[in-house]
Amino acid sequence: MPPGLHTLRLSVADRAGNVAVEELDYLTAAEFRFTDLRPAPNPIRGNDARLVFRLTQTADVRMDIYTADGRLVRSDELLDVVGDGFDVDQTRESFHWDLTNAAGRPVASGVYIVQLTARNGADEVIRRTTKWAVIR
Repeated sequence: MPPGLHTLRLSVADRAGNVAVEELDYLTAAEFRFTDLRPAPNPIRGNDARLVFRLTQTADVRMDIYTADGRLVRSDELLDVVGDGFDVDQTRESFHWDLTNAAGRPVASGVYIVQLTARNGADEVIRRTTKWAVIR
């Protein structure tokens, strides 16, 4: 499939003649990559943060947050994130972190390493890493 904007149209009809039509726009690109990665705010002084990202292709995306010494603090995953620019409100192309660990306890002040891993439909995997500073 050539790079660019495509529309998938699905039409279904039942025996009574009822018809349902759905359309899905999606973007394909020659290169699978992150085009944006923004942790906000940074540093974090409250109890709420968001990591906004953009991709060139639709993918499943995993966020892993580690302490500076490499211990896993928290993981989250978003499935079928639509590539580049279709989520105007940036609700599906972002992760929310409430500054708690996997057990639900608040994390301490410090620097946290955040790694995003994306896997597209062709099983290509890409990774991007950034840092978050937490100030309590």
